Amino acid sequence: MRHELDSFQHELDEQRLFQQFEQGIRGANSKAIGETIGRIDAERFLAVAVKVSELRAAYLAKVVALGAATPEATGALLDELRAARGNYVEALEGFGALRHALKRGYFELKG
Repeated sequence: MRHELDSFQHELDEQRLFQQFEQGIRGANSKAIGETIGRIDAERFLAVAVKVSELRAAYLAKVVALGAATPEATGALLDELRAARGNYVEALEGFGALRHALKRGYFELKG
């Protein structure tokens, strides 16, 4: 029969193992990100946010233009809208990944 202390010890051992995994993963991410993208400062980080905003604006401009499009131009405009949305969504996802990496401590903003 297992005792409560046995279960507690198992949970502690499991928790230590997961902490070791987390440290290893954090170290691997920090190393790979640092070697791949180099130094990231606040200006560079903000530049990505600004680019996402510009792509959002371009996408929304296509949405608004759709309201004034003639039936003949609608098909082409929808193609442009689709491409603009793809660019915006991809950039937004990328910026989200960058923010996640910063929050997880995979890199620090320099300067």
